Amino acid sequence: MEANQDLVPNVDESLKLLQNLPTMELCERKKVILRLAKNPSPFVRQRALNIGSVLLSDEELVDFLRNESDDVVRNTGLEIFKIKGQRCFSLMVSLLKEEDKDVALQALLILDSMSTPRAVEPILELIRKTDDLNLLQAAIIAIGRIGDERVIPELVKFLYSEPWLQIAAISALGEIRSAKAVPYLRQFLNSSPLNSIAMEALARIGGEDVYQCLEKNWISKRDSTDNEIMLELLVYVAEGLEEVNSAIPEMAKKLLVLFEDEDSKICSLSARLAIALNFETLFSKAIKILERSENLPERMPICYLKRKNFLKGFLSSKEPLFSWGI
Repeated sequence: MEANQDLVPNVDESLKLLQNLPTMELCERKKVILRLAKNPSPFVRQRALNIGSVLLSDEELVDFLRNESDDVVRNTGLEIFKIKGQRCFSLMVSLLKEEDKDVALQALLILDSMSTPRAVEPILELIRKTDDLNLLQAAIIAIGRIGDERVIPELVKFLYSEPWLQIAAISALGEIRSAKAVPYLRQFLNSSPLNSIAMEALARIGGEDVYQCLEKNWISKRDSTDNEIMLELLVYVAEGLEEVNSAIPEMAKKLLVLFEDEDSKICSLSARLAIALNFETLFSKAIKILERSENLPERMPICYLKRKNFLKGFLSSKEPLFSWGI
């Protein structure tokens, strides 16, 4: 009988258990919630976690986090605390100081999920005090997601640290999306092995300076295998700006060559970039490429509305892109 209780319940049994959970004895509730948490059905599992966030006490859930022998138990505690959100904020801050680094890491992940600026100071304190690489990496990533440009000086220190911490710091600086981080990220372009991570971080920040920085980095490379990645980043930045100018005199010629690329995605990205850069001489060819493209955004980028000559050609084309609502 005991062995049967450890089995993952089927759907019918799961629904009955969910219905009866509130009336069960305390010790039985925990066992049932943990059984249901193993259910492959997202619906059953989420219902069990939601009910657990109401029925189980913080003390019981902390015991889940401290369970070293069963990852399912620990993860169940993590997920339920995430559901509870800021109701458990103070408790998670206190758990950051746990000697058990795994428990502190779970608390950090829960604070990260809250996305509250209240967590910035406690996480910064952890960053300044801990020497555990796993904790540091997670804390750096978290502070990037929920912090602001005031934490940049703390993150910059890790740009010259262990490789994993470097990667975390570069990503975090991109998440903050502050122009103040651009000079620090720019140094990792070109020859650095962290080049691709730095480019993505810069693209998140955006702005004309970032666009021109990425553009120059692309032009300086002779490896065509990077074309798709670089075009995606350039298009992402350029389409987010009402006006953007190319700093490369031969940029229009380069895009014109890529219009003929055998890869349709390269053609489409090149066409979109030509429009964003307002290269009017390329508009007619760019429109024809977009007409047959399968790699378009769901909506017309706002910056295209500023390109009057593009709109004229677009509206008079034989196969206008009705999906863009024009």
